[in-house]
Amino acid sequence: MSKSHTLIAVQSNTGMLFNIDPATGETTLIDLGGDNVLNGDGLELGHGRLFVVQNADNQISVVHLRRSRTEGRVEETIGNDDLEGSTFDTPTTAALVRHSLYAVNARFGATPSPTTPYWITRVDVH
Repeated sequence: MSKSHTLIAVQSNTGMLFNIDPATGETTLIDLGGDNVLNGDGLELGHGRLFVVQNADNQISVVHLRRSRTEGRVEETIGNDDLEGSTFDTPTTAALVRHSLYAVNARFGATPSPTTPYWITRVDVH
């Protein structure tokens, strides 16, 4: 099966990424060359890169995957210091729309009430 027909998953407590063949369940490690994406949660694939939302770290790692999807490298990490006009507050998932990544903030540390603010953080990606 071609790698374009595999699933990608993250093991959040180790930061390891895996390819999963949906037909057989076979799982193979994606070699990140010593890097990891600890606390990985949401995954979004696009523009030749994998965007890994790291909830407890309030950041998104940008992983460049080889075409084979057997290895990749973290090429950039986007955190609150990189944002203008917004912040992450426990982002859990993201969606890529054109050249923007929209991350949903779960705000796990906030006390929920009818007036608790929630927001989506937009990140420009090139």
